[in-house]
Amino acid sequence: MSEFQKYFPQIQYLRKKNRSYLDNAATTLKPLCVIEILNQFYREKTANVHRGDHYLSDELTLMYENTRSQIQHWIQAKNTEEIIFTKSTTEGINFLSFALEDFFQENDEILLTEMEHHSNILPWQALAKRKKLKLQFLPVDKNGELVISEWNKVINKKTKLFAFTYYSNALGTRNPIEELIPLAKAENILTVIDAAQAMTAEQINVQKTDCDFLVFSGHKLFAPTGVGVLYSKKTHFEKLKPWQLGGGMVTDVSLSGYERAEPPQCFEAGTPPVEGVLALGSVLDFLNKQNFFETTKSKTLLSYAEEELKKISGLEIIGTSPTKKNILSFILKSSHCRDLGQLISQAGVAIRSGHHCCLPLMKKLNLSSGTVRASFAAYNDEKDVEFLISAVKKAKEILL
Repeated sequence: MSEFQKYFPQIQYLRKKNRSYLDNAATTLKPLCVIEILNQFYREKTANVHRGDHYLSDELTLMYENTRSQIQHWIQAKNTEEIIFTKSTTEGINFLSFALEDFFQENDEILLTEMEHHSNILPWQALAKRKKLKLQFLPVDKNGELVISEWNKVINKKTKLFAFTYYSNALGTRNPIEELIPLAKAENILTVIDAAQAMTAEQINVQKTDCDFLVFSGHKLFAPTGVGVLYSKKTHFEKLKPWQLGGGMVTDVSLSGYERAEPPQCFEAGTPPVEGVLALGSVLDFLNKQNFFETTKSKTLLSYAEEELKKISGLEIIGTSPTKKNILSFILKSSHCRDLGQLISQAGVAIRSGHHCCLPLMKKLNLSSGTVRASFAAYNDEKDVEFLISAVKKAKEILL
């Protein structure tokens, strides 16, 4: 067992059961630091932040705001106040679809891509309906890559915002943000990056990428569910209106109105996910100590798994971009992917099958039942690949 694996109790539990976890694109397993800080919070430190006049609240508020600073440094944002806590990537995108509502005029356009997760489609569809906007889509080719040569066909002077995924959650494709962001900037188009799948794939530098907004979920980065982050350039604060109102986001309230606090507090109404934020901070400390991006081997495992799966007749890899990382999708011809997924699961390998909340993409690729998806994290190793290959072979014997 590797040094990194030792920090994840569930890995040790699964190995004793001869089982494997390869559903990391859905959520990652949690290290000891998360378990310990959640236990400490509920046993010894429960309180609220930004509200109390007592020592527990004061201590937690300092820890909470320190995590905001940690995230600033993790994604290399310019200012701490550019970090806004949410509960998930999905909430972050919904936040923007409401907070930017006044930025749009009737007949304005929003550009998305055909590979987006439903969470980066539905909020913009709803906004388009409310404001009478038009949605355009940058197409995807058969390899699972964006057809960037179509850019000028899908944008015009009315295009105000471009929202796209950094890494496809269904195919693993890395979209070339180094090319896409400048294209948008040249047309004064705001950019929103869905970085949910990117957080364990590479170190993010929002100043270097020059994106306007970026969203991600803590649970995809070994933290608990229920905590997420929205990064917004400080220069765009005036474009954003709070999408939720309540305690903690005001400086004064009367019976006739209120005065909102300065960002980011004005965007964080109500009691935040305190324990989740603290746990996310502990994860960032842990990953820094592990030199995470220098030591992860998920790309090597992906290549190994892909080469072994290609040896199985009747099996087809879906998404062949050389940029993909962590995620491997495939189908067994003449078999429903749900049947294949269930048999792999029964063999003790946790994967996901279906549309992966990417129905438009699956329809574009003519995958009526979707795909089977294996997704890797830094605690996975060659043994997990061996479990997967064995499970697929056993499933094939039953299905074909």
